[in-house]
Amino acid sequence: YTLLSNPENAKTYFKSEIQNYSQNNNEITFNSKSEGESLIVVSEQFYPGWRLFIDGNESKPFPVDFSLIGLKTPEGNHQIKLTYEMRSLKYGTYFSLGSLALLIIFL
Repeated sequence: YTLLSNPENAKTYFKSEIQNYSQNNNEITFNSKSEGESLIVVSEQFYPGWRLFIDGNESKPFPVDFSLIGLKTPEGNHQIKLTYEMRSLKYGTYFSLGSLALLIIFL
């Protein structure tokens, strides 16, 4: 069950389900089904490189309890995809390729 606060500060419980959970090195996918807007906590380290897609539309994950991944999903059935992109690796690759190109040009 998912616990969210409504505007009147009362607690409302909605039945939620996670199905078809799959995980590999840089990607987590699953289907969610809920009777109301839900907060899902994924037990993985939160880093700024995580990207969240709900039914193909990009959204923002957020940290929960300082280190886990949190995401809000609307009511209904949804396909959730989290992908991790290491920005430092991407920028390091560009820097290395640029340095190599300069080295080749000036030698």
